[in-house]
Amino acid sequence: NTGVPLMHGAAIDPATGVLYVSSQDPYVTTNLFTVDKTTGAATLVGDMGLPWISGLDFDPTSGILYGALGGPESTGSLFTIDTATGQATVIAPTMRFAGISFTEDGQLIGVENWSNMLYQIDPGDGTYSLIGQLSLQNMLALVFGNPESVVVEAVHWGEIKASYR
Repeated sequence: NTGVPLMHGAAIDPATGVLYVSSQDPYVTTNLFTVDKTTGAATLVGDMGLPWISGLDFDPTSGILYGALGGPESTGSLFTIDTATGQATVIAPTMRFAGISFTEDGQLIGVENWSNMLYQIDPGDGTYSLIGQLSLQNMLALVFGNPESVVVEAVHWGEIKASYR
């Protein structure tokens, strides 16, 4: 048990191996934590200054941590996160992405879990274009392998609930 309430996003820094997680209080704000992968102990990095942070991932080409705001509204935003302070800096308003993931060559992909649509996102300006619709419903996260692969894992709410029964 990490002691982190309502973890909603997670990303491992490819340069350091440090695990970062977001803890979501949807009516107040979201905090950034580091988690020791051996003990599970969490350390608060800081307040990100935004609510509903649902997706985190590092750009493997720049090392920058990105996040997506994806609460109950139909809109969201894309932002960068300072891993020393936790402070989020908004890049642009976007649609509501429940999960984001970079491919190894730096392409940012997002999933919108109400429509189950997959999008390619420009991390520089937040513009996005439709890739297609997924057959699973209520997708919450994406994980990519090498650039030649397709989605390695796509987690949806039914799988999460089933694993905790």
